[in-house]
Amino acid sequence: MALNKLDPDHWIELDRNYTLRIQQRQELYMRHGKSVLDYLPGSEHACRELMEMVVQFLCARYPHYFQLLNNQSILRNDIIGIETDLRLIHPLHVLLNNVTEDFAIMLRDPETGAYVLRAGIICSSLGWSLGLKLGKNIDGIHEPVPDYGEKLQFSMNRFFAKMPTDRLIQRGSWGIEIDQPIHMPPGDPIALHHETQNPDIALDRYHLRVDWQTLRRLPVSAAMVFSFKVLFTPVTQFQNEPCIPSLFLKNYREAKPNLLKHKNIWHTEATILPALELWEREQKEQGIIPEDWQPATLDDYPYYPGWEERWNANQSLKETHSSAALQSPDPLTVHQMSAESTDCKDTSSPKDEGHSHKRPLRSRILNNDISSHKSSNSSFDSTLSRGLDHIDHQSRSLLKYFSEKVAPAMGPFNTVFNGYRDLILPMTEQDETVKSFLATAASHISLKHCEWKPLASKYRMAAIRGLNQRSTAEYPNKLIDYSSLSTMVLLLVEQMIIVGTDFHILLRMMKSFIESQQCSDLAETEPLGTFLMQQIRKYS
Repeated sequence: MALNKLDPDHWIELDRNYTLRIQQRQELYMRHGKSVLDYLPGSEHACRELMEMVVQFLCARYPHYFQLLNNQSILRNDIIGIETDLRLIHPLHVLLNNVTEDFAIMLRDPETGAYVLRAGIICSSLGWSLGLKLGKNIDGIHEPVPDYGEKLQFSMNRFFAKMPTDRLIQRGSWGIEIDQPIHMPPGDPIALHHETQNPDIALDRYHLRVDWQTLRRLPVSAAMVFSFKVLFTPVTQFQNEPCIPSLFLKNYREAKPNLLKHKNIWHTEATILPALELWEREQKEQGIIPEDWQPATLDDYPYYPGWEERWNANQSLKETHSSAALQSPDPLTVHQMSAESTDCKDTSSPKDEGHSHKRPLRSRILNNDISSHKSSNSSFDSTLSRGLDHIDHQSRSLLKYFSEKVAPAMGPFNTVFNGYRDLILPMTEQDETVKSFLATAASHISLKHCEWKPLASKYRMAAIRGLNQRSTAEYPNKLIDYSSLSTMVLLLVEQMIIVGTDFHILLRMMKSFIESQQCSDLAETEPLGTFLMQQIRKYS
């Protein structure tokens, strides 16, 4: 399995995509709920122990970004400008909001002795999800892995049973993907790429995906914690990295067919193999690698020859742009991430030393910067339909932001129809639901720009006041109060975005409202009602 020791100082790392990844993870939780974050009874102590270890690590390793306040009950995150009350929020939600690593917590079954997945945050899985693996033991989790039963089952179970608390290990799992998919559960439309070879897909859309994985045992609960984070590198970078094209060609040509099938890289061969062959030939013709060199583990593994010069050159280029104003990237939906997210200009690194030694197969020298982004209301295009002329400029900007950034992340991946955008949003022309839209959009922005929090709170309170006022109105002929129902659904979404404490209160309020109006069956006779009831069942 190519395991290596891990220096405990490098257990949790910050990189230049931190803010983007946190936002993507929030959006994934909004869309998939318990399929990406869940916990079973009996895992409470292990969840809290893991959270406390991670928080203490962050505050010790990156004290200029993370601090514990108020008798160590409040975690302050200065990167994204949030404070988290560790006493009120579930430990896994604390990690979701502040850490880009995924975590799987496995506890020993006292009856069978097997380690069972009892809790976790898994936002970076391809072809599976936490919801499908939760409650399974090691063997059940790895059932699809080629040759697991014959070659790995015994050694892995023995390893788990004997691993001490002071030993951390790491490994890398790689694959080639089109664009940068973070989460691809079974049945995801993006997975259709894996079923065909399409030579028309541009080479610059292909990326090496490395899942950097670690494993450690918690000292108190004895839980085994598996963590991993995803890193992407454009395949086109291989052209200028000595030996790398040859090493990848060797893997493509000589790896066992069942392993390549498990990695789902067959669909890349039509484009990737000709490019790798061309780059290998160029490197030999230019004398970068010897003509007779046989691909093998590099002498300076995991570094490739010349990595340091290239890294230094990147630092010089970065310093050239250090005085430029940095603009925070727009929030992206999970399947719309572009390679540009890996090219942001940063000016200071919380950690450069020792970072790259953790990337098996090839050295991934990342510039671990966290930029301080500034927001401006003018950064949001305010062009909306003329039907909203009665709404002020800022509100129109927020409604457009909701339509383009928030709605796609909440509904099914469908560029043609989205219920939030196409059914509920039009109500804002003549309805008080506009306040709940504004609250949701402002809260989404506040994940990266904390100065938007007061405005989000203002809109939230206005939406709740509107609910209270409408609760006294009478709806003749059993008409459904879609305005109130839509407002409550949107406020639920808003609470999910910020992991607010009012989520369960709103959910109970909404269920009571539906029961009092006796409208669940009637609602599903209309498109808007059908959509709202679908969302309510999903959040329940």
